[in-house]
Amino acid sequence: MNTLTVTPLHSLPASKANQWLQDGFSLFKQAPVKLFLFLLLPLIIEGIFQILPAPYGMLASKWAATFVGSSAIIVIHHLATHKVFSLKSIFKAKNWLSMIPLSAILASAFFIQLFVAKLLLGNDGINLLLFSQTTEVTQWQLGIIFASIIPVTLPVSFASYCILLGEKDVLHALKSSLNAFFYAFKPMCLIALISFLSLLLAPYTFLLSAIITGPILTCISYIAYRSVFIKNKEA
Repeated sequence: MNTLTVTPLHSLPASKANQWLQDGFSLFKQAPVKLFLFLLLPLIIEGIFQILPAPYGMLASKWAATFVGSSAIIVIHHLATHKVFSLKSIFKAKNWLSMIPLSAILASAFFIQLFVAKLLLGNDGINLLLFSQTTEVTQWQLGIIFASIIPVTLPVSFASYCILLGEKDVLHALKSSLNAFFYAFKPMCLIALISFLSLLLAPYTFLLSAIITGPILTCISYIAYRSVFIKNKEA
């Protein structure tokens, strides 16, 4: 099993992020259009679920988008190892049942966005996010609400990889991800900063900043997982 022993003497330097960026972008360039179109699917699924009555439709949409979005891990792994983009690889993956509860845990970060919306807009913020009711909101407020999810999801960002690629159970996946977060804290924070800025700018770019950078950041995240877990295992 992939394990990590984390001590102050065992941590990755911030400069490691440069290698992740380069390798992640190189991986993305192998199938940029297909990856871009494929990663629109979670957004489409999320929109479909939000047709259901609020607030249940909104909550279900977050879980569904997280679950469907995790399939990108398998596709990108297949692309990295076989040099071919393949949707069929999704159906060959194991441990999907463990992704059901993990997706619910990861999607619960939405409540952080609700909390931030409440701080910025009061009850109107809750109504905006949970019930899709129109309200007066500035672009910077909406950007802060979108981006507030990053600090919360960062420590558990490797959990899905640990389940789908490492075949761990949910608790071990979360624990491994937390260990990895401390082990690779510096480079992960630099990558997270890019994610934070892409969401912060989303209201100013009609979501294009998040949509365009999403596939690239997913490839970078995969490279980070391999760097932290696979090489650690081989060592």
